Amino acid sequence: MQVSAVAADKIADHRGWFMALGIALIVLGTAALMFPVYGSLVGARIFGWIMLFSGIATAAHAFRARGWGGVLLQMLIAIAYGVGGIWLIAHPVAGVATLTLVLIAVLLVQGVLSTIEAFQVRPAKGWGWLLVSGLMSLLVAVMIKLEFPGSALWAIGLWLGVGLAINGWSFVALALNAPKRTA
Repeated sequence: MQVSAVAADKIADHRGWFMALGIALIVLGTAALMFPVYGSLVGARIFGWIMLFSGIATAAHAFRARGWGGVLLQMLIAIAYGVGGIWLIAHPVAGVATLTLVLIAVLLVQGVLSTIEAFQVRPAKGWGWLLVSGLMSLLVAVMIKLEFPGSALWAIGLWLGVGLAINGWSFVALALNAPKRTA
């Protein structure tokens, strides 16, 4: 059996977990978009919790869906979200500029790892969504960095929400396009 066929089988075996992670990331992304981008201390802590819970959900997914080929990369993405979230919760006073730099770093890590992950599960149906997720995260990170420090006023909630939602949709697409299992 080819590696891609094994990945497709593992995705099919854990379709529910892929779907659950996708929906969770979409919900968390939508929540991030609804918060104001003023950079208040409350906002920094909320974004920190969103990132931490995204990391926890991604880690739980990686443990639950072992063997599909993206476990290590998903754990690294989970760590990136978790570390970024813990730092924001612990240091909200550090300011909006630092929060924006942390967001840029997390988006860069997620972008690189999701892009690599897309090619690992290729040609499974829906793999292109992982690629789009990774490339969009890289593009957004570069855009925010080029406009820094002015981007600190608006980027945090908008781009974190967009990144989480796109990543969530990539997992929904994988789940919906996984081979159907017959009883």
